[in-house]
Amino acid sequence: EQKRALLHTPPNYFGPRPPHDPSMEEKANPFSRVTYQWIGPMIRSSAAGDLPTGTVMPLSLEDKAHSLSTKFFNYFQGERDKSHTWDAAIGSSGDVMRRKDDANSRGVLVWVGYLQQSEDPSTLKVGIEWSKPPKAYAGNVRFTDGTVDGEHLFSCPSGRATIELPDSVCFVHSRGDDETSRPTPRAPSVTRTLAYACSRLFFISSPVRVLYEACYLSQPQILEQFVYFIGGRGPSEHWTHEQKWLWGCFIAFMFLVTSVCASLCFQKFFHMTMRNGLQARSALMGQLFHKALTISPKDAAHPELSAGRVVNMMSSDVERINEAYGFLQYAWSAPLQLVIAVALLYMKIGWVVFASIALTLFSVPLQGTIMKLQMTARKNLSAATDRRIKATNELFGAVRVIKFMGWERSFVAAVLKYRDIELGFLKKIQYFRVASSLVVNAVPMLINACVFILYHVTGHTLTPEVVFPVLALLNILRLPFMVIPWMFNLIVTSLVAVNRLNRFLNADDLVSVIKELDDEIAQQRAAAEAANADGAAQAEEEEPVSAVVTNASLAAYQAVEIKERRHKVPGLAARIKGAICCCLPSKKKQPEPESAEPTTVAPDADDDKDKKKDGKKGDDKKKKNAGGAEDKTFHTVLEKELLHDVSATIPKGKFTVVVGSTGSGKTLFLEALLGHLTVTRGAIAADPSMAYVPQQAWIMNGTVEDNVVFFNDERSKERFNAAAKACC
Repeated sequence: EQKRALLHTPPNYFGPRPPHDPSMEEKANPFSRVTYQWIGPMIRSSAAGDLPTGTVMPLSLEDKAHSLSTKFFNYFQGERDKSHTWDAAIGSSGDVMRRKDDANSRGVLVWVGYLQQSEDPSTLKVGIEWSKPPKAYAGNVRFTDGTVDGEHLFSCPSGRATIELPDSVCFVHSRGDDETSRPTPRAPSVTRTLAYACSRLFFISSPVRVLYEACYLSQPQILEQFVYFIGGRGPSEHWTHEQKWLWGCFIAFMFLVTSVCASLCFQKFFHMTMRNGLQARSALMGQLFHKALTISPKDAAHPELSAGRVVNMMSSDVERINEAYGFLQYAWSAPLQLVIAVALLYMKIGWVVFASIALTLFSVPLQGTIMKLQMTARKNLSAATDRRIKATNELFGAVRVIKFMGWERSFVAAVLKYRDIELGFLKKIQYFRVASSLVVNAVPMLINACVFILYHVTGHTLTPEVVFPVLALLNILRLPFMVIPWMFNLIVTSLVAVNRLNRFLNADDLVSVIKELDDEIAQQRAAAEAANADGAAQAEEEEPVSAVVTNASLAAYQAVEIKERRHKVPGLAARIKGAICCCLPSKKKQPEPESAEPTTVAPDADDDKDKKKDGKKGDDKKKKNAGGAEDKTFHTVLEKELLHDVSATIPKGKFTVVVGSTGSGKTLFLEALLGHLTVTRGAIAADPSMAYVPQQAWIMNGTVEDNVVFFNDERSKERFNAAAKACC
């Protein structure tokens, strides 16, 4: 109930909308927007030197971070609601379920979540404790007690639970028929949310792209008519001099119109797609900042959601999605352009065009291999960047201790070592880019030569009416083959980024373990009144308090590596390949529940060599098998109890000191008052108006006076002089 209440955060979480002054673009008329005349005054002022320092053009309302973050937040909360539609039935014996393929099976929902060691870890799954298991499971399925492949998901004392897909089970009415009123839970998706929140410019730019393609593809046809006109052949061969002159002027005018229209459409299309990418970037950044402040301690303790990983999401993954937005329209326009260009070429040179297509297709596997290697290097680069950022953050976090102990060189050397690994992957990516550019630029030249040679060998004559239009069409044909591999590369890298963002944004939100102070005091008074007749009179004499801790046992979360697993998880490349090849004929099997029988994954021989060489217990390099599966490390997060049966009362308005030996739990006690620890037993109640000042030096980015008076204009001079006098 607390989680569901937390999902319905007020829409104004990001605060009220700031006042908006219409931007220059919003005030401009349509012609000015197309020709970008609205930016002319600022360019002229800048050229004349009249532009004041720090002047920034105001953004449109739909481009502002507040509008985008609020819209994305509201849509994503709706997505999260759809994943919690069955939460109320967890552990409820009155909500009976069955498998859809077995009408006699009966069970109770005990868990809804994600399984790390699954073929698709982002797919939502459910745990069912069976009172009457399906007949198909007899002797074929190993049940679980809530721990699957070493990962503890839930508790099932009977040991008769299985992990199912939500679509494979349904609720059953008391009268025996299926209940269809509850929608099936669906995993929240960043991709769907972006489609809802940032799709306006995408759909507006589509007609602009269509108009650009029409103008661009019509130019070879106009060129053909121009060549006919220059040679005195074609439809104008028997016309009068005046008719030929008008026809020539019309061809020249069409050249001008199509060129100008194509240029304007392309620039406007490029502008809108770049704006669309920046909108997605702003929306995701706002959601990431919100999640970083509200993530639950359990999910924050997972290594995949470390501080370095979150920083990398904000700096790298969001930028990958921003770049991909510029090429999303090519997913349909490039194939369409390819088909039309091939059709026009077939009308010009016949079957010879298929030779050019064969040569192009022959180069596709080479480009695919280069892209695959580049994708692997990109993935390894992300992991290396995570390690480097994590090491850098640890260095900055403990810089005082490092300075005291003189450990600067060793820590800097460790960071530089990670940086060298990162630069190694960057070099590989650049090498692959150079190789890809070589193939992309060399293949079209080879195709042009082969097409004209074959056309001449087959007995045709190379005339200007054939050569120039065919060259123009071959240049048009060249663009899709250049863009399509690049587009797939950006889409794949953006999918990797989206998967990482999904993992972070779908984490549980923080649920406060701190109770209301007034409610806890009233409860204690009621208990005192029940135990002692004079309790009410004694309660009136009690002094006000700021916090009350009653028999509390406090625990923190700790990530534990899972040593056992059932199988290797398919990598993203294998999953994309499976999605592309889903239309091929295959033997489909009924989805089976996840097996609970773990097996140990034997290390490879290369791993043993690395262990002997480096003296480490593990190798953090990700290795892949022939099927594209990742041999990665998985973790489960468990509770670790730190303090037992703590009781304390903090009086209000008094200086209170917590005294104890080193490691006795003084800092943990303060963190518990802030709600950073889990209360496994007992209760903690505190005043919501509470501030925490850590024992760390902190200097504001300002002058010495600003740090002393803290930007307080009233009597700031007197306060600064008093502080300087006291220190000197």
